[in-house]
Amino acid sequence: MCIKWRLWNVDFGRIAVKKVVISVGMGPQQLAFIKRLKENGYTVVAFGKGKNSAEAIRLCDYSAELDTHDPEAAIRWIDSLGVQVVAVGSFAGGGAVQTVQRLSNYYGTVTAIPDELAVGSDKTKQQLLLEKYGLSTIHTWKISELTDGDLHPNEEYILKPASGRGSEGITILSGETLMHRYRDNGNVCKEDIVQDVRKGDEYRCVTIVQNGKLKLLAPVLRRSYRDTVFLGVLRYADDHLDRLQAYIQRFLADSGIQNSIIKADIIVSEESIDMIEMDIGVGGGTYYKTFVSRLYDRNLMDEYIRLITGDKVTPFQVARPNLRMDYVFNHQSCPVEYDLEECQKVLSTVFGECEIQVNQLHPEKKGGFSSNADFIMTVIRNHSSDEKEPFAVDDFVNKRLLRKAEKT
Repeated sequence: MCIKWRLWNVDFGRIAVKKVVISVGMGPQQLAFIKRLKENGYTVVAFGKGKNSAEAIRLCDYSAELDTHDPEAAIRWIDSLGVQVVAVGSFAGGGAVQTVQRLSNYYGTVTAIPDELAVGSDKTKQQLLLEKYGLSTIHTWKISELTDGDLHPNEEYILKPASGRGSEGITILSGETLMHRYRDNGNVCKEDIVQDVRKGDEYRCVTIVQNGKLKLLAPVLRRSYRDTVFLGVLRYADDHLDRLQAYIQRFLADSGIQNSIIKADIIVSEESIDMIEMDIGVGGGTYYKTFVSRLYDRNLMDEYIRLITGDKVTPFQVARPNLRMDYVFNHQSCPVEYDLEECQKVLSTVFGECEIQVNQLHPEKKGGFSSNADFIMTVIRNHSSDEKEPFAVDDFVNKRLLRKAEKT
């Protein structure tokens, strides 16, 4: 384990305990979060393993090469530093959700949640919570629990791994195909989850609650990308805002959550509102949160830092409801390259003023895509009601601006 720390402050010969903010993760997607914490004068402790950012490590007061999925190891290391933890956060989320929850509860921060809610991204445990709090009416089974008659041959079902991120491994199958592939052939992962397909408007909502009251509920309508379950287009839509607010407020009252940011995927139909999954303590990916920041003309990172450190968060009012965000994926099976300045100039000419977010993980260096995390870039722009092709930006970038990468 590689560990870095700086000397503690010394006051009249005694060690002064530092008050610190924990960053769960110190990779490229956490860099801006760590940088902003430092700009705001906080002492930062961060850990991560694998694709860490050298600049993030340099900025941190304490850092360690530790797995963000191992809260116990993180606690042992943080306890050894002799610091006072005042906040725990992650601006990227993913598999670190449960570690954020575990550390927040262990150190008694303002964003601590009831222990029963600290289930991370485990889909089986999440489903039990959703059912307990009346958040979902979607029939759900483990593969190992399926019995004859549960599935209808001609109906569609969603199959998803028990734990995962970026919609990786999620497929939609007919009941007949599912039974044949995962029962008759014995090709079974017993922990995989099967769910009914629920039709309706699907939202990716980010919620900020402080002192038990909603400060933000961003109703972001999502359209999946081209015959996948990956993110394709996001845009603001308040058609069901009142119903969504009542739904979330009831959950907050029932669960006892006082201070948290929550990312929730929700399907709204005429008959019901059903939550697919939620991350308590983180608000979705960095790129999504940038989009929400633009919608409300508020820096969501600053608001998140205020939340986790106990500063006041004022209610949000939407400022730019006509914005949308298009995801661009690589259609080719080989690595590609592009010129960012050219993309910015040409896309702004064709589609109007836009903001490009480049995927800092640079999936263009490999061919194709297999999850949400493999998008090349996102393009934030004004929504055009007369635009007939929903993936016009994705098509245009692939046909005009992406080039097969030259061999090095």
